[in-house]
Amino acid sequence: MLTTRSAFYYGYTVDATSNTIRMNEGSGDIDVTLPSGKYTLTDYINAVSIAINAALTQDYTIAVDRVTRLVTISAPLDFELKIADIFPLNSGYPIMGFTVLSNLSGSNAYTSDSASGSIYLPQFFLQRYVDFEDWKEFIDGSVKESANGLEEIVSFGLKQFMEFDIKFITDREMGFDAPIENNNTAIQDTRDFMDYLTAKGDLEFMKDRDDRNSFLECRLERTSSSSKGIGYKLKEPRFDGYFETGKLKFRKI
Repeated sequence: MLTTRSAFYYGYTVDATSNTIRMNEGSGDIDVTLPSGKYTLTDYINAVSIAINAALTQDYTIAVDRVTRLVTISAPLDFELKIADIFPLNSGYPIMGFTVLSNLSGSNAYTSDSASGSIYLPQFFLQRYVDFEDWKEFIDGSVKESANGLEEIVSFGLKQFMEFDIKFITDREMGFDAPIENNNTAIQDTRDFMDYLTAKGDLEFMKDRDDRNSFLECRLERTSSSSKGIGYKLKEPRFDGYFETGKLKFRKI
């Protein structure tokens, strides 16, 4: 069992419905196109920064507060975010957390009104936890033996895995100071999280949710019901209204 409460950041899928950021530096609207893909929060912010700075003339900084997940876009001079003009076509603003449907102008810095992406907070400590540092395998490894009997491993690198079970998933009221945290949408939150994982979306895992700056990037490898990690089954093994995921295996990326 993990002895700290954990957290997961996820939900950064860019496709044809969410790949455009429209901005204006004073010489007309410019549509910035983000590369399609499934990102972690850190990789998503980097992708936005690269795309904006490649398309516009100012030197833009894209920053995220890792506790609140609020995103700030800033530059030396004023610019506009054309949020309302592009909604609901293929706007990338909602993923960044800009959800108020109005254009923003008259400033050189704007901060999102909502948190970027999604967060999943297990209600209890992760069970049957195996750390990345304790599960390592060589990629396509083979053992070669020389003429003098020495053995050498030939591989394409090392991969690391993590495993755990999320237990005590419940919408029920737990009362004050209970070991299982209260969350009246916990079951649906878990379904949303598992839907993202089984679609092979990348995510950030924080072993200790009180330290959001310490995280590892990973991807689901396997569930208890799918060896390829493309399906899941939530179970009620003991008590009605209390679900668990079964063992989940993740690969470090």
